[in-house]
Amino acid sequence: MEMHELDMREASLPYFHHNLKSMLAESGFAILRGAVSEARIARYHQMLDDTYNRLNQYVKNQGVSIAPEDYAKPYNGKGGAHEIAFRLNLGQIPDKFFTVANPGFSMYDVIGDMRFGVLLMNFFQRPYFPSPAGHARRVSFDEEDKYKNFAGPIRLHVDATHHTPHQFGLNFWTPLGPCGETAPGLQLLVVGYREVVDFLKVDFGKSPRSKDDVYINQERINALEYNAFENFDEDLLYRPRMNVGDVLLFHNWSIHGTYKTPEMTEKRMSLELRVNCNSFTFPG
Repeated sequence: MEMHELDMREASLPYFHHNLKSMLAESGFAILRGAVSEARIARYHQMLDDTYNRLNQYVKNQGVSIAPEDYAKPYNGKGGAHEIAFRLNLGQIPDKFFTVANPGFSMYDVIGDMRFGVLLMNFFQRPYFPSPAGHARRVSFDEEDKYKNFAGPIRLHVDATHHTPHQFGLNFWTPLGPCGETAPGLQLLVVGYREVVDFLKVDFGKSPRSKDDVYINQERINALEYNAFENFDEDLLYRPRMNVGDVLLFHNWSIHGTYKTPEMTEKRMSLELRVNCNSFTFPG
């Protein structure tokens, strides 16, 4: 195994969980090689393709569409078919839509075996739960695909500034096909949890219960997202190649974004399976 990588076949060995927690604290991420069977990935890939088609047909039948001038605006809050249409424009299917379209199934089933349960128990050491921010995402660099069930590249950022900074969380980022070479991958900055929190001047207060209880300096958010390499060494970028069955695990304060090159002409579908706990701190 290379640096930043763990073999999921060794998840029962004592050092595995210690090494995983160290990687997440010190680097922000870890690659779990061979974490999910190729057969399971193939099944959910097909289910998601079918779900995109069915949801598009549902939205069409409801006569709902998002006007081009509203594509890049925040969600309008109208609910129902409007929310489905808005999320589809961005290439996303939230798990709450997937479970309705596929009764008895969840995207989280992809990481539903006992090894992941043991991993989560060892990491959090407290109750944990699926985040409502879990979703599938399609990515394409073809301008013809923009806002047509595909997202474009996303700049470097941390999830906590967009989701739940009052709850520490993990993202089991699972590509449903090879990526990082001919299909868009992810790039991450090898920066530790504490350094990111300090850079953003985060103040969690005494006992935050919502994102409104957590202060994050807006100037630092902008500096990270728009001028990352004025503040962090570009040599810290890590761009893994991912195979079917690999999972990239990072936390909600990890710096990451889309990895894009001219050679990446294929499309990508991936799952963002987020799991949170009711504590804002890095466990342990």
